[in-house]
Amino acid sequence: LLDRTSNLKRAVRAVRIVRKIIQKKSFKIGNSPVTAEEISDSFKDLVRATQEEYVVNDLRVKQLLVFKDPSDGILYTKQRCTPEVMEKLFHLKRLPVISPKSRLAELVLSQAHQMKIVESGKMAHTTLKQTIVNSRSGEFGCYIVSCRQRAKGLISRCVQCRKQRKEAQTALMADRKGG
Repeated sequence: LLDRTSNLKRAVRAVRIVRKIIQKKSFKIGNSPVTAEEISDSFKDLVRATQEEYVVNDLRVKQLLVFKDPSDGILYTKQRCTPEVMEKLFHLKRLPVISPKSRLAELVLSQAHQMKIVESGKMAHTTLKQTIVNSRSGEFGCYIVSCRQRAKGLISRCVQCRKQRKEAQTALMADRKGG
């Protein structure tokens, strides 16, 4: 499912629809409004599937405090922060740990790199540090191991960011003869 989409929100919505079909045991799911709990549960399903595919214990997380929640089976981290600091900085109590090689990590970073400007409604592309901060906060916040390297690669491949970084070339012309 993640390989077929280029947007994290679409993937989460697709998982939500599949969850509703399974719960109701019918393809008639109706037009019920989307709740924050449904989105959160769908994102947790994606995280769980990603952690099963890319085992987090095999990654370089020696200095990271990682624990497994028995209620949902997902590995989380608190990044050596107190609960008050986690809530203030990331608006979450804990962050799920994700492998940098996974498609979910790429989608999370892609969404974190593009930020909507409130006044104009247009999308703005953020810097490396802001991309990392955005990937760890909000409703789809998670801790991506080796996030800096993955975000650098994403930003270097971003067409709009490459256009902004490009320097304007000046045409060098020879002096006119005879004139």
